[in-house]
Amino acid sequence: MRLTADGRGCATHRLALLSAGNATMAFAQAQAALDDALAYVQARQQFGRPLVDFQAVQLKLADMALKVRRSCAACAGAHARRRGG
Repeated sequence: MRLTADGRGCATHRLALLSAGNATMAFAQAQAALDDALAYVQARQQFGRPLVDFQAVQLKLADMALKVRRSCAACAGAHARRRGG
């Protein structure tokens, strides 16, 4: 394996870059899924009320939003590791 100037291998750098890219894609997909779910429950009616008015749906959306936030933090961490910080 070829070493960089600081003694780390190129494979380590490539792995960090791949990890950062995967984290970014996962975050984007999670955010898109949350946006789609929110639009759906706001538009869909059940028992004469929008689905978003039901507590169980609100709790599920809150859980999804929390997971998206965690994904964002994981993405930021992967990019920080890639930069060496």
